[in-house]
Amino acid sequence: MLGELYRYFKVNFGKRLILYSAILIGTTILGTPLLPNVALKLASLIFLLGASGVFVPIFVSQFASHFKLLFMHRNRVKLPVSKEIGDLSRRIGVRVKELGIVKGCTAYVIGKTIVLGTELLERLTFEQRQAVVAHELGHIKKRHRMLSAFSLLLISTVAFYCCTNLYVPTFFIESQIYLMLVVIMNVTSLVFVIMTFIPISWYLEMKADEVAAEFGGKENIKSALLAIADKKDLKEPSETHPSILERIKHIDKL
Repeated sequence: MLGELYRYFKVNFGKRLILYSAILIGTTILGTPLLPNVALKLASLIFLLGASGVFVPIFVSQFASHFKLLFMHRNRVKLPVSKEIGDLSRRIGVRVKELGIVKGCTAYVIGKTIVLGTELLERLTFEQRQAVVAHELGHIKKRHRMLSAFSLLLISTVAFYCCTNLYVPTFFIESQIYLMLVVIMNVTSLVFVIMTFIPISWYLEMKADEVAAEFGGKENIKSALLAIADKKDLKEPSETHPSILERIKHIDKL
């Protein structure tokens, strides 16, 4: 049953968002001294244990995908920056030191290295590839890595402060129950960080799309997004990116 619940939430961002919200609301009910009802707090504890059981494998799978990307990055094929990418980077006003090639349909930047996936290169035309590169260079130009790191540090500090100052009902001080509370508090902190960072991450992607539209062409970045997306998921956002349709709408408004 737990596996079925996990799959139910894993395939849809909206369902995950409901799960995240429920965990935060349940923790608030559990921790507030304004609701001394023992039955309600016990029900909140049981609910949070179940919700944590669904959230943890979802979080682990997302973490594993990032770990896989890091492994792919370490084994990337290193190439000199092409003349076209070099010219584009100079137009945008950033410097790229290295071009990396990995498997899959992906594109990202780490430091001054831009990495493109083999499947992405196969799917896109030259103009579309340049627009995608412009998007990634936009992250460098706007210093999005630094902004992301600062935002995550601030959000994590707030989450830690809130959890360490959370009211714990006296009847939950027993060692075994208290251990469960510690687990729930850690899960809640992760949920808080994820939910708070979602709008920041979406905003940064939109700003990078603006750079792509300016230096790569509106139609090129729009068609590139449609070419690399799963047609069934055009309306589906994620924890890190707005939906493809929302990004296209934003580009059209520029």
